[in-house]
Amino acid sequence: MRRLRDLLSYVLTYRQTCQYTGTMASNAARKRPVVREGRVSRTYRLPLSKLKAAQRALGAATATEAIEKALDLAVFQRELVDGTRAMLGVELRSSDLEP
Repeated sequence: MRRLRDLLSYVLTYRQTCQYTGTMASNAARKRPVVREGRVSRTYRLPLSKLKAAQRALGAATATEAIEKALDLAVFQRELVDGTRAMLGVELRSSDLEP
């Protein structure tokens, strides 16, 4: 019990002395490195109001970033749907329950 108390005291003390006081890194510095793949140049005629709304909703700085995020969301949605369909009929049980 004493060891647990000492460990808890250490963790709490360590947590208090390690509070972050410096300036936060910019968004660019915090992002993971992006692996670039081949790109293609395309021209699309999109309604400006829809593009601006998507930029705001997705937090994108540019139209290209908004389109890329929207495409990522579309692919992710398909993966969720496919995964859900694959799980249909699978019985899930909590590990906390006794058999």
